[in-house]
Parts: sequence; C-alpha cells; structure tokens
Amino acid sequence: MRKKILIATIAIITVPVILLSGLFLVLTHSDTLQGMIISKVIKADAITEGDLSITFQPTRFAVRMSDYSVKEKETEKTRIQFDQGYIALNPIMWMFGSRNFDQMEIKNGTIDVSSSIKKINFSEAKKEDGVLTLKGTIGKQNLNLIKKSKDIDLTIGSVNIKGRLDGSFTDIEDMAITAGDDVIRGDFEKSGSDIKATINFSKDKVFKFDADLGGRKQHIDINASKLAYEDLEKVQRIAKQMQKFWDGIKRETPNVAKEIDKKEKLIAEIEIDKFYRNDVLLGRIEMEIKKDYKGMEIDFGGTKLADASIRGDIYISSLKEKRTNVNLDWKDFDYAMLMTGLGKVVKKDTPGIGSLEIDITGEGGSIETLKKTADGTIKLRLDKGEIDPTYINFWGGGVINTLIPSFDKKQMAVLNCAIVNAELKNGQGVVAPIFVDIKRVTIFGKGTVNMADETIDVLLRPKAKELALGNIASAVRVSGDISKPSIRPDTKSTLKKLGTIALGTINPAFYIFSLTDLGIDEKDVCAK
Repeated sequence: MRKKILIATIAIITVPVILLSGLFLVLTHSDTLQGMIISKVIKADAITEGDLSITFQPTRFAVRMSDYSVKEKETEKTRIQFDQGYIALNPIMWMFGSRNFDQMEIKNGTIDVSSSIKKINFSEAKKEDGVLTLKGTIGKQNLNLIKKSKDIDLTIGSVNIKGRLDGSFTDIEDMAITAGDDVIRGDFEKSGSDIKATINFSKDKVFKFDADLGGRKQHIDINASKLAYEDLEKVQRIAKQMQKFWDGIKRETPNVAKEIDKKEKLIAEIEIDKFYRNDVLLGRIEMEIKKDYKGMEIDFGGTKLADASIRGDIYISSLKEKRTNVNLDWKDFDYAMLMTGLGKVVKKDTPGIGSLEIDITGEGGSIETLKKTADGTIKLRLDKGEIDPTYINFWGGGVINTLIPSFDKKQMAVLNCAIVNAELKNGQGVVAPIFVDIKRVTIFGKGTVNMADETIDVLLRPKAKELALGNIASAVRVSGDISKPSIRPDTKSTLKKLGTIALGTINPAFYIFSLTDLGIDEKDVCAK
C-alpha cells in the first residue's frame, strides 16, 4: 500500500515537470511555434521569419517577436506579418485544452488568411483581462473589433454588428445590425449549407429565414405571422449597406465563366399572414419562387391585397431564346384601402373598386432586354369612391394644381371613374386613353412611354363641367423620367380665355374617346 502511495506521489510531482519541460523544448523550437500559431489560422504548412525572445515559468510562458512573418510554405505568400508582438499563456491550462492567449499585444501588421476577403491592416491587436480588441482597416473601410468572452462588437465602415457568439462567427445570437439610423435584431446561424436567421421587429413581428443551399435541390422558407412594408424597407436599406460593406471587403477575383449545372434548382416559399403598411392591414402574401438555369418563375398563389386576390405569374427567362412573360390580374381591389396604406386620406364608407391587368411578353436574357423588347398591354381602372385629390398627382405633386390652380387640395374629390391604358411594342408604347372623371372636371390624356430609357411624354387636358370651377389650364405636359417627370403647362396649346374659362380653338376631337377606346359599353358608369 505504501509503495502505491509513493509511486502516485512521485507521478504527481514528476509528470507535470516532464510535461512542462517538454512543452518548453517544443515551444522554443521555431517550427513548432509557428505550427501552434497558424494551425487554426491558415491551415497550411508554413515557415516563419523574425526574431523571437522566449521566457518560461511554470505558470507563465511568454514570447516577444519583432519583424515577424508567417509565410505559406508552398506559395511563399506572407499570411501574417507585424513589427512588434507579445503573447503570453499559462502552459498548464494550455496542456489541458485551452488554446487561448492570456495576454497579447501586436502592433503594425497585416493578416491575409482568406481567399474571399481582402487583407486586414491593423495598427494594434490586443488582449488583456479577457478582452480582445483590434483596430485597423480592410480595403478602404475602417475596422474595429471588441470581443469579450462570447460577446462581440464589430464595426466595418458604416455597419456595426453586435451579438453573442455560439461557437463561431457564423453562429450569432441576440444579434443587432446597425446601418445609419436603421437597426434590426435577431439571430443568425450557418452550418455548412444550412442557414437560419430570425429578425425580431417587435414582439409580434418576427421574420424567419430558413435555407438549405446544399446540393442541386435548394430550398428557402421565409415566413412571418405579421409584417409591415416599413419593416421590409428597413431590411432593404440595411441590405444595401451590407452589400456596400461586402463589396468593400471582398477580394477581387478573375471573372471565370462558371459551368452551368442544368440540374440545379432553387425553390423559395414566402408566407406573410398579415401584411401592413402605415398601420393598415392590406392583406396576406403567399408566393412561390422557382429558379433554375432557364429562368425564374414567380407564382402569387394565395396572395390577397386590398380585399382582392392577385392572379397570374411572372416568368423571367435567363435564356435569349426563351421569352419573359408577365401576366397579372388584380380585379375588384378596394383602392380606398390601398390608398390609405399609401398614406392618402379617404372616406372608408365610399371605398371604390379598382382593377389592374398586365399582359406583357419580351425577349429573355435580362430585365434590360425585356424593357427594350416588351410587347403587350397594361390596363388600370378605378370606379366610384371619394379620394384625396392629391392622389391624382400621379407623381407626388403638380399635376392637379397645374391643371386646376384653384383646386382646394383639402377638398375631397368625388371620382366617377378613371381609365388608363397602355399598349407596348418593342419597349415603346402609346398611353391612351387617359380618362379621369371627377365631380367637377374630366381629364383627358394621350401620350407615349419608352420602357428602355424609362421616359414618358403625356399631354393632359381638363374639361370643366361647371362655370364656377375657376381658373383652368388648357393643357399640361408630363414628360421626362417616368419616376420624376417635369410637369408644366403646355405653352404650344395655350388658348384664349374669357374670365376664368378657357375658350377658343381647342380641338374637340381631343376630348372624344369612343366606348371601344375606353373598353366599355353604353351601360358602363364611365359612359354616363
């Protein structure tokens, strides 16, 4: 018994001494030292260059380095380089599995260990009292990292990411991404080809993203029980900042033509039970997106907005020989609900009904090709309702007040009906008729649109229904960029006026649209 106790005592005393002595010999060998430094970093055989000064104590192992670099052995590419460095660790804890440095201070160096992101230039990398900090640049963007235990605070350029690491930088809990004035919160996890993300806009608005991007059959699920358009706008703004952030740090690689896998397919299913805008419940979104090498198909399935289902689908071809098609039919939607969601003032007891039909086809290859080759029709119709007159300012302002300067913008406009049709051929088309009939005036219009350069040229003319209307323009021209055109009186069509009512040589034919032109019959409300 005494012999066993003696052996155990000797083992307890001598084994740590032997291990520590062996560790000292191992760590003072430069090849092994560089192996320890880079084994988890560049994962390749490497050689080191520089001056080392090593001190050793039973509970403290320290290395000072100067003009130090680590090169990949096969390519001789410098992966890590710095002017001055100091690292220290507890050798006993290191033997029992801890690979963390207790203390570290490295100045003026570079880290180039990724094939996908640019080299990091740092002025200081430091670890003290369990807190790791790194300051420097990546590409042209400033970089600042603070890591304490599992908590990280990373800023690159204008994007800040905070969260708690659950194993690695691809698994972040309680994450907050800040870009400008926008903040989104949630969790992110990536394991191989599987990605899971959750964005918490509020307690009852949770956006979930679940993707399996491995293999030839890839699948994405996006769902939320409640979501607002404003939430998606915030995500889009942050996504743009994140794209700018990524473009700034990613390494430029030669454009090599990727071989097309004709068996690869992606299916994305999107489901939002309650979709809001400006606190107005607009309806439900249910879509399925299928993408393969030939193109992308979007099916609106069970989507229902403003009390009306959206029927049809969109197919965007990636191949020049296959055509792109857009076929949508949105009948009998409540445009008062829609306009309230758009921020317009309406009376809910006079909702009004609207219909939108889009039937367009064009050459495949890209959206730009479609715009240059689009053939088909777009038809919009609104019936009845009492609406905010600024809604007639189709581009946000100017039209109604240029047509009728005396129109009271605070007054509600009683709409009888409105019809706007466009027919396209090779990306260019005629917009006619434009027919808007409100209580005191009827607006007639004709014009052209160019889808390729996104311009419009439309002439609008009002016709008063009563003498008390006040000042009224003879014609207004809307032209230029379709998203922000110029709106001005058409000087070439200026007419003489008697008091405040336009008279003179106006061509009556401009005001004449046949029932066929309008797509109606004599019983239609627009014919009355």
